Amino acid sequence: MNEQQFIEALSVCFEAYGKKLNAGVGKFWLNALNAGGISLDQAGQALAKHALDPDTGQYLPKIADIVRHCQGTTEDAAEIAWGRLQQAIGSVGRYTSVVFDDPRLMNAIELSGGWVAMCNADVSNQVADRAAFRKAYKAASGQTCRKFLPGLHAEGTPPKLIGSPQKCNRILQSGTDGPTMQQLRKLTTNQLGT
Repeated sequence: MNEQQFIEALSVCFEAYGKKLNAGVGKFWLNALNAGGISLDQAGQALAKHALDPDTGQYLPKIADIVRHCQGTTEDAAEIAWGRLQQAIGSVGRYTSVVFDDPRLMNAIELSGGWVAMCNADVSNQVADRAAFRKAYKAASGQTCRKFLPGLHAEGTPPKLIGSPQKCNRILQSGTDGPTMQQLRKLTTNQLGT
């Protein structure tokens, strides 16, 4: 689907809800979807899904509705990230440094105490750890993160790449050497409410 086809579909959608789409709003939608990494094909399919959604389909879709249909909710993303973390803990362990292909996941691990702390977490406290991690994931930024999360005995060895090698390598090249404790404390205090 190209931009003109999407704008036509969006215009029909607006008309179905008794509204008229103007050019400025259409351009705003295109820019927002592009910034969110959502293809126009995905967005077009999401418009149809929204119309059939029994919870929100009676209302004109907003960009956030389309994002939710394409990418799920932040709850969904946090749960998927928790699963990826648990799988990596089981397969890699605390001795090896890691880099995930998701900067937000990397930051959430940092906010939760770091890679080694997550690996050392007591299994009997997993429900609370999971809830705290999900909260950290929602608060974490998906933009800048560390180059890698250090393991216990990983000095001088390359980190294990978890996920897309291309995305992991981009993080290794563009990531920081690590957040300062002041940055972590500020984020923890302001966004996690602790």
